[in-house]
Amino acid sequence: MRRLIKFQQIGLRRLTGARLQAVRDDQAANGAPAAFSPDSERSKLHPERPTSALGGSAGWGDALVEVPWQMYRAYGDVQILQASWESMVKFAEYALTCAHDLRHPSRIARRPEPASHEIYIWDAPFHFGEWLEPKRRRADGTIIEPTMDELMTTMSADRGEVGTAYLYRSLFTLARIARILHRRFDADRYTMLAEQVRDAWNIEFLRQDGRTAEDSQASYVRAPGRAAPRIAQPLQQGRRDPLSPRIHCRRPPGSRVRGLGLVPRGPDPVT
Repeated sequence: MRRLIKFQQIGLRRLTGARLQAVRDDQAANGAPAAFSPDSERSKLHPERPTSALGGSAGWGDALVEVPWQMYRAYGDVQILQASWESMVKFAEYALTCAHDLRHPSRIARRPEPASHEIYIWDAPFHFGEWLEPKRRRADGTIIEPTMDELMTTMSADRGEVGTAYLYRSLFTLARIARILHRRFDADRYTMLAEQVRDAWNIEFLRQDGRTAEDSQASYVRAPGRAAPRIAQPLQQGRRDPLSPRIHCRRPPGSRVRGLGLVPRGPDPVT
């Protein structure tokens, strides 16, 4: 049984590594990954296509950083991080450039002159948004399927809250990876950028009462860094208020709140 498990682990590692190499191979010169890999459409050779922006969506393109990190956590192989370093940096710089240079049309309409923190708000050119949240339901419990018009509106909506939270996560993770690879300058730089993105998210999407702009379950779980304790405080104090129904899980005993979710109490297994 142990041999079988070990064989399966080796096979999974090779498969994941091969897929990750395909993602790196399909990455465009500007750092954006393809929408899928292996990419038979060779999207990186046709950046003019509208679909070329799909792969750079937050929570999708971030796999360039998250998958090598999780593989390292699983196998402890620094070579995984070394092999992916260049592609991780290219994606992070792509996302930072989008945040700096682009603004969602709805944000321009609300505030024609951008605020100083908006250079860290990643809301364009496109994000899928949170696709794992439950669909809306009617009073009888049946699911409300969106019409084509609603679907187009949803696809073009401002997903800056999601995108900026993921940008924080990728930059924070990249800083940790840089420390492991003894890249002190990069570690300091991405730590600083992660903090600036977190502060921008707090300004733009966190209200004074501790609720997020979207006020949805996923937005509270996804909140970056120090925003999480402010959001979770009503739950920590055991109060019933309008926030509580939106959190459909309780904190497990012996856990603490940290950015982007609940984690077990105690030191991180990887430093």
